[in-house]
Order: sequence, then structure tokens, then C-alpha cells
Amino acid sequence: MTGPILNDSPPAEAVGNDTNALAAMREQFLDPETGQVRWGDVIPAILGLISEIDPGLELSSLSRVSTSSNYRGLLEEISKDVGRTMVATERESGVGVAMVIPDGEMNILAVDTGILENLFDPDVAVMLTTLNLLHHELAHVHDGAVKRRNLPDVWMKRRLEGWSCYTNRIAQGAWDEYYAERRSYPTLPRGESLHIPMLEAEIPKTAQAIRNVVAAHRPDCSMDSLIPAVFEEVRFLFQLAGYALGTLAAAEKPLEEVHAGAATVLRASSFGRHWDSLAEHLDLLWRTHGAWPDGEIFAPVEAMVLTTLKELGVVLTVKADGGLWVEVLYDFGKAS
Repeated sequence: MTGPILNDSPPAEAVGNDTNALAAMREQFLDPETGQVRWGDVIPAILGLISEIDPGLELSSLSRVSTSSNYRGLLEEISKDVGRTMVATERESGVGVAMVIPDGEMNILAVDTGILENLFDPDVAVMLTTLNLLHHELAHVHDGAVKRRNLPDVWMKRRLEGWSCYTNRIAQGAWDEYYAERRSYPTLPRGESLHIPMLEAEIPKTAQAIRNVVAAHRPDCSMDSLIPAVFEEVRFLFQLAGYALGTLAAAEKPLEEVHAGAATVLRASSFGRHWDSLAEHLDLLWRTHGAWPDGEIFAPVEAMVLTTLKELGVVLTVKADGGLWVEVLYDFGKAS
């Protein structure tokens, strides 16, 4: 990837910190009659800026960028257009403000206009963080286009069976965030990831969250609702790992050097046993991006997902007859 590496310099040197200049930038996008920002003009300008920073970015599959101050309502409207429900991330650690939504072979980028206002913030670090968020989302668009061109039959027609209905989505999610974070690293202010501290906080929470899920479902033995809830907790863990590993790979630094606290928490956890293997496999996918041999490329990560769940107390297997088997320790979650 070529283009200026903004994060190698302090934000003030990279873009300038003249408050008046930033205010003037905002002024040129104001509607003279309403005084409102013309986001329809801002978006192309920002896409052009990001394309200059990352000239290899392929955005031909981006059909439109939709913005609204009512982000939840925006996703509801897009859900009607694409025929499936899209929901913003809402967790204790943060809420979603932008999302790339596949629509056949095209993509829609949905963005909360509240976050776009930060593009004109006098604090250049805040402005760059927003620019990086959009760069990250556009990297998802590029990745999707490459995958569809590389293995069109796999991505559009592959039938998932057994636990792969869950594990494949989690493995792909880890890759998606890894790729987007590694590619958008040039616009990350000072190269400081927001997700590594989130990962540090999430690792100890995951085990307890799974115990709580099991405890909640124990009375009626509701496997149909237990399994998605358990996978959801692990999905978020692997997603954060993808974010963090993407940043570390781009920075060419180990976690211990970037965030000692997170490294200590990680290495003390069962998930820490998979960290290096996950990093190696995601790096392999990065180096072979666009030339993957088949749809089984995520199998090693899918295996890590099942092993992680086993280490957290939920054992999921497939029997010889194809049946799915769930084992949970008898006293698991009782005290939660």
C-alpha cells in the first residue's frame, strides 16, 4: 500500500491544527439557505481524500453512502432495501456508528452524521480518528470486492453446515476487522488503537458472560437460544482480536511493546494460547489476499473458536451421524 503515512508524525504536523482553517473547511459545505452541512458534498470529498491516501482502494462496488442523525432508523430503512435485519453494535464498550452492508454484489455504507461532524473538530486527533473510521469501512468494501472476484462461487453460494454456521461467521469477522484495520493504519492518529484497551477489558469479561448465559438458559434447557448467545460472546472477542492484530501487524510491533497491560491480561488467559497462531494465520490471509485457494481458508480460525469455547466450559461437537452435541459442566454457571 502506498500513500502518505499520517501516523508517523504528530497529528498537528500531518494535517495542520489551524482552527480557522478547519472552520473554513466546514463553511464551504454549508447550505447558505439552511445553514446545514451538505453531507452529499462532504462525502465525495472525503472519499477522494481517502483514495489519495490509499490509491489502491477499490470502491467500484460501493453503490451509495447513506447518512442520518437517526442511525438506528437509517439501518431499519436499509434493512428493508436489502431484505435482512441490520442492527448497530450496542455494547458496554461502545456503540456502532458506521457499517458496510452487502447488497448482492454491491455495498451500502451507512454512517451516523453525528460522527461525521467530528471531521470538522478543532482537535485534529478527533478529526483524524473519524477519517480513520471511514477509511476502515472503505477497506471492508475493497476486501469484499477482492473476495468475490477471487472465489465468487464460495462467497455467494457456499452452504454452511453444523457449527460452521456460527464459526465461519466469527472467523470471517476476525479477518474482516484485521484486514480493514491493517489497511487503514496510515490514517490512525499516532498509530494508537482504540480496540486494544477494549480487548484488555473484554478478555476477563467473556468467561463470566458465558457463565451468565448458561445460567440464564439452564432452567428451561433452551439450546436453541443458548447456542447463539454463547457464540455471540466469543464473536466479539475474536472481532476485537482481529482489530488489535491488524494494528499490530501494520505497526510491526508485538502487543507487549504497544500495550503491556493488555499483553499481561491476554497471556494470563486461555485465549492467550491462541494469540500467536491467530496472528500467523491472519497474516497468511493478508499475504495471499486475492489468491485464496478455496473456502476452507478460515478452517484454522474456526477450530480456534470451538477450542476457545471448550476452554470456557462449553463443548460443541459433531457426531458421526451429523448431529450437533452440546456439553456443559453440570455446575457451570450455577453461582453466576
